[in-house]
Amino acid sequence: KGVVGAHVLGFNTGSTGIAVIGTYSDAAPPPAAMSALRSLLAWKLDVHHLDPLATYPLTCGYGQKYATGETVWFKAISGHRDANYTECPGDALYRALGRVRTAVAAMGEPKVYDPTLSAAAFSPNGDGRRDRVTVSFRLSEAAAWTVQVRAADGSVVRHLEGEAPGGETVSVVWDGRDDAGNVVADGSYKVIVGAANEHGAAREATLPVTVDTVPPAVAEVSCVPDPFSPNGDGQDDLTTVLLRASEPGDLRVTVVDGSGAVLRTVCGWTALDGTSGAVPWDGTLDGSAGPVAAPEGPATLRLELRDAARNAAAATVDVAVDRTLGFPRLSRRWLSPNGDGRADDVTLGFALTRTAPVELVVSKGDAAVRTERIGRLGSGERSAVWDGRDDGGATVRSGRYLVGVLARSPWGQTRVALPVTVDLYRPRLTVPEGLTVAAGATARVAWSVRDPYSATVRVRVTVTDGKGRLRATLDLGWVRQGTAQTLRWKPPARGRYTLAFTARDRAGNDQAAAALTTLRVK
Repeated sequence: KGVVGAHVLGFNTGSTGIAVIGTYSDAAPPPAAMSALRSLLAWKLDVHHLDPLATYPLTCGYGQKYATGETVWFKAISGHRDANYTECPGDALYRALGRVRTAVAAMGEPKVYDPTLSAAAFSPNGDGRRDRVTVSFRLSEAAAWTVQVRAADGSVVRHLEGEAPGGETVSVVWDGRDDAGNVVADGSYKVIVGAANEHGAAREATLPVTVDTVPPAVAEVSCVPDPFSPNGDGQDDLTTVLLRASEPGDLRVTVVDGSGAVLRTVCGWTALDGTSGAVPWDGTLDGSAGPVAAPEGPATLRLELRDAARNAAAATVDVAVDRTLGFPRLSRRWLSPNGDGRADDVTLGFALTRTAPVELVVSKGDAAVRTERIGRLGSGERSAVWDGRDDGGATVRSGRYLVGVLARSPWGQTRVALPVTVDLYRPRLTVPEGLTVAAGATARVAWSVRDPYSATVRVRVTVTDGKGRLRATLDLGWVRQGTAQTLRWKPPARGRYTLAFTARDRAGNDQAAAALTTLRVK
């Protein structure tokens, strides 16, 4: 097996580089070098069954002369300059490549070119889906050809033969039967293409193929969440169809009615990632003018799976569409239930489309910390309040929580929730005890504030002189906690000043006491 070299930028994969040592811009390569080049090319192209006079596609892996991802057709024997901006292999050698191609094509015994199979796997079970496989190839010259199918133990199960002129495509169909007319057993086989004439025998081409008549199995099918609420509020607007299959394959998911008619194609035939799949559905159906909202209630999704041999399996799963509850909003994002009258509770607003029993649920991670039955509420805009306490009445600890409500409907239970940060931590300022500056200079005071539950903290500074008179009030705004900051202030005169730093976080918590810096101006 060849390695991937670094011989042609963007096209290393799928190609082979041959270096002819020397400079051939004007001088032609020596005859010995050209002879060696032709012999090497004849062997290498025959190994891969490539036609020296044909062109083949390569995908550009890194753009220079061609764009990344672009498919470019190259002659089987090309020069470096065909792929990149370079003079390589030199004008003299480049002009000789046409003669090289012709000479290589005429060398040796008959050749088998471009052998391919119509599929790597097929299923000869008579269901009309990939029941046979076609072997295609070309011969370099007129010859008798053979196609043999060999089992894993090397025995020949099918032998086909014929004659063909050079250059024409030969197509041979194998229907999955042996020479006695019986369908072969499932398993791995090799299709071997050979040819011979009075000039000798061609190098055989080997193509692997799998016979597979066993349909895949679809298991562990579910929809999450179920019910879901496709109302555009960003809360469970999608449900995800989850499945596990017995083998890789292609999946199609559709929404169907009771008769099996397709109401919407959620995804067309798409390759599974291994043996598991996850397909989202947005709760819409096909309408005459585009997608329309699916009605509330149960919906049926049909999953169709086909393996590489086109064996098929199907399964259905039901999911409920429920728009009873939606559109949550919070009165604040930070909560500080410490009884100081600032941000002691939070209100969650929401909308109901029908009367429903509603329950407040507050959770941290996967654990519920507060559940409270609110009762049956009518349709319209509604709200629920959380005071920052758990089911036992104790104030919860600082951290991130989800504040939500549950609503029950004829189709199940839906939930909306939004995150809120409980912050009982007072911001802490770090400032220098004192510093001295020269008269007329700008003081630079290094400081920082820390608060693990507020990403930003609002900091203010009041400046008083030695007689206690207010000389300045500075609002430093909302600054990032935990980062080094510098306050620049130019004192108006010599003397002593006191800078009092205060901080308030997003939840309204204040630093316990002002942080003081004494500034002396000489």
